[in-house]
Amino acid sequence: MTAAAYSQGVAPFYDLFEGDVGRADEALALVQRHVEAGASVLDVGAGTGTLALTLASAGYRVTALEPDPEMHGQLLARLGARRDLQDTLTPLPRGAGFALGCNFDAVVCFAVFHLINARERHTLVEHAAQHLLSGGCLLLDVAVDGSERCDQPRTLTAERRLGETLVRKYVTMRRMGTGRWLTTWELVTMRGETVIDTCTRVFDWQPMAPTDAEAMLVQHGLAIEQRHADNSGAPFVLGASRSLLLVARKR
Repeated sequence: MTAAAYSQGVAPFYDLFEGDVGRADEALALVQRHVEAGASVLDVGAGTGTLALTLASAGYRVTALEPDPEMHGQLLARLGARRDLQDTLTPLPRGAGFALGCNFDAVVCFAVFHLINARERHTLVEHAAQHLLSGGCLLLDVAVDGSERCDQPRTLTAERRLGETLVRKYVTMRRMGTGRWLTTWELVTMRGETVIDTCTRVFDWQPMAPTDAEAMLVQHGLAIEQRHADNSGAPFVLGASRSLLLVARKR
């Protein structure tokens, strides 16, 4: 996977909003259902490290790959304040495809697959399979098209007040005619009624057919064990669910 500029200015805003913490706790519960405590975990596309730190705090030995410089910088800053995790969390400014010279009990990859192209998806799955121990577990979420996914007008989804500064996050989602989607984040920083900074990031991404995603895992020697709609373990409903959480094992 190439180290394409993902964040483009939004990385510093990730940890302002508490929703990521809730998702990390849910992802931790998912990992705990499939991977023994103390196991080694490779987190591909670790972002600012919310999940990686959560897993390491729960006793897992974590290697976190994050190629985007801004995101990796935020991860390092957060890890710098956690000396208790310096022996159990290894951050690396690399993406899938980087040979690590070791194997893991589990590989996790969340909120990444839909943002990369077809070649990079194959590279990621191949990388996961190559770095799993026999019987190791891959946890991968895949954005799919379903009736639960619909266009969203510009919507205020979160805000955070810091003293006299207010930061608001607006999200817009629009389906394109080519089967792709455009998701726009607007991070607006205000003091009183005055806008003092705006950061906008447009994500151009594409869902994947569930059958294609599963075939890709099987092609690389991974056996599908479970299918869920998300990290909570809710059942996947073909044609309705907006995401597919795959649990697979290395044969």
